[in-house]
Amino acid sequence: MLAGGISIPRGAAADLKELLFILGHSESSVIVAETPAVLDKLLHYVYVEAPALPDVDLTALKKRLKFAVVLYDDPSAKGGHLSLQGVATKYQKNLTVYGYDALVTHGSTYSSAFRPVALGPDDVATIMYTSGTTGRPKGAVLRQRNLLHQINTNTFSGQEIVDKDKDGLLGYNMNPFPGDRFLSILPTWHIFERAAEYWGLSRGTEMIYTTKLHFKTDLSKFSPHYLIAVPRLYETVVKGVEKKFQEGSPVKRGLVRLLRSVSRKYVKARRIVRNRNLFDFNPGFITRLKSRLAMVFLWPLYKVASVLLWKKIRDGLGGSMKVLISGGAALPMKVEDFFEMADVPLVVGYGLTETSPVITNRNVDDNTRGTAGTVVTGTQIRIADQETGEVLPAGRVGVIEAKGPQVMSGYYNNEEATDAVLTPDGWFNTGDLGMITPTGQLTLTGRAKDTIVLSNGENIEPEPIEVDIMNSPLVDQAMLVGQDERQLGGLLVPNLDAMWEEGIVTTEARDKYKKLVEESSDERALRKAADELQSIPEVDAALRRLLREKSQSRRPDEAVRMYRLILQPFSQENGCLTQTFKVKRHVVLSKFGDVIDSIYNPQKAGLIDRVRSTIDKQTDKIRDQADKVRDTISSKLPDLPEFKKPEFQKPQMPDWGPFKRGKEGKGGEVEQQEQEQQQQGQQQVLKGGEEGITVAPADRNHHEAHVEHHLGVGEEKRIKVTEVR
Repeated sequence: MLAGGISIPRGAAADLKELLFILGHSESSVIVAETPAVLDKLLHYVYVEAPALPDVDLTALKKRLKFAVVLYDDPSAKGGHLSLQGVATKYQKNLTVYGYDALVTHGSTYSSAFRPVALGPDDVATIMYTSGTTGRPKGAVLRQRNLLHQINTNTFSGQEIVDKDKDGLLGYNMNPFPGDRFLSILPTWHIFERAAEYWGLSRGTEMIYTTKLHFKTDLSKFSPHYLIAVPRLYETVVKGVEKKFQEGSPVKRGLVRLLRSVSRKYVKARRIVRNRNLFDFNPGFITRLKSRLAMVFLWPLYKVASVLLWKKIRDGLGGSMKVLISGGAALPMKVEDFFEMADVPLVVGYGLTETSPVITNRNVDDNTRGTAGTVVTGTQIRIADQETGEVLPAGRVGVIEAKGPQVMSGYYNNEEATDAVLTPDGWFNTGDLGMITPTGQLTLTGRAKDTIVLSNGENIEPEPIEVDIMNSPLVDQAMLVGQDERQLGGLLVPNLDAMWEEGIVTTEARDKYKKLVEESSDERALRKAADELQSIPEVDAALRRLLREKSQSRRPDEAVRMYRLILQPFSQENGCLTQTFKVKRHVVLSKFGDVIDSIYNPQKAGLIDRVRSTIDKQTDKIRDQADKVRDTISSKLPDLPEFKKPEFQKPQMPDWGPFKRGKEGKGGEVEQQEQEQQQQGQQQVLKGGEEGITVAPADRNHHEAHVEHHLGVGEEKRIKVTEVR
């Protein structure tokens, strides 16, 4: 920055064409790569393959590039990878390649002193390209004043009390002091990490950068005071601890359950007393009194739990942790509950790349779980009606709009995209849905762009429902579908370990499917295995029960009545997650299109064959039972006349409705047969388990109900559906 350069960071794991698009679109003239392999990948595409890319002018890019810098050499590179020297030699006719150390040495030979470029608050500091859940990445132009606002205004405490002695949460300054250690596991190209890094350094902290591989070791090695991460990491920590809780003797597991139950009740009562309950911002006198009495009664047991149980968690985090910071996505309630019981403050910030990023955040003085906190200094937010743009009052859900010194000036070389999100007077449309609580805190409810519109015109926000479903240990990932369909469906990625712990699958089944996921890249085999897993009665029953429970407090249109299991987790490797771990819905819709289609068109997935197979098996079972009855009677009452075996006829599956897409025109053979059957009033009775479903041949809805029943996704009666976050 001092030299007048504008940094444009991006992760090396990003798609190659995306990297080239950013390199060309940003009009960059210098490349800084982490390793020789990364640089070689880029330059080989530019100078050797040089394909025709619709959004990249390679000729202009080649003319513009001046030199490249490699931060870390790999002199023992193998497997086709080049060392720094190898890359420099390969492209010496195209541009100069420096190692970082060589560049520093080269700079020290200059006799004239370095003269920093004079910078002002409106000069561009960085261009941050969005991850892009849809379409091409857009470059958010962030100026010096945008980042300075984040440094000067963000805080973990409502009050700046210089007191390093912890005297309870309220009033205690949780902001860093010089010498405090700040551990970051976020990628350095992420705006959340960069803003936190600048903020921490401005307060004199020691910045420690870690990776997934070294995270656990670095916690114990450095004993950090602050940890910044995305929700997925905290979920992983919680799952790992809960798995440990399941180990040991029955007595130990029982004690853990007791201590957790006491802790949960204590922190729940404490929330009410401190008026930090998202679902009741104004509890009555009696409720407060009961909660205060509960705190008094449970306090000794909670202290025991703190020593015997939660101290191990705090020690596992290094033993010095002051605050955990989460951002980048919604944080599940169960994760918040866990760290609150462990007495480790966890605060949440909300913002976007375009807002540098923080718009609102929670602090330890007013840390209401489930909210994104209050606006930071100098910032305004408002909630606007999604269709009319009318500003809505507190308590109403709409699109979140923000205005303040941290908001970008626009997207680089993309006026159309800029005009779509920025008003002339500086209001930025976040594309997120939320509401403002009576106490002025922001609560997120979903993404406006992710809205699913059912065929009846009802708008459904999938994210809350998905988060609620994923709060169950049985489901690792969930994505709802149903655009232009009659009802919602869901793609569920199961947690096989949790299913095994709850006795839903056997050890053999768990190991079989886990091995397949780890070792197989055959999508057809994985999908066949997912269908096989879903057909296990215990699995299907547990998931149907879960979906029913999540539907009980929601509108009927928000019910997830149908689902399909998939064994392939959504990941960056298969293109289903952005580098900030957000689901790329358009990629999932494309990748699993046939699976989604089978939810609404069962015939395509061969599910009808399974229905027929089920009916055949049950018919054969009845025949066998009849044979046994006949044999028993014949053996015990030999003088009776011969028992005549009743004839059972297999029910015929209808050749229309959901089983046959489309039918002949008016007066056609199919329609004529239906009319004849209607006139005769014929009915077929299809048996399914213990309860039968009466089906009128011309009644399409009853047949669909029957199919759902046999597929294990629906019931004869309607089920209420829960919406989840």
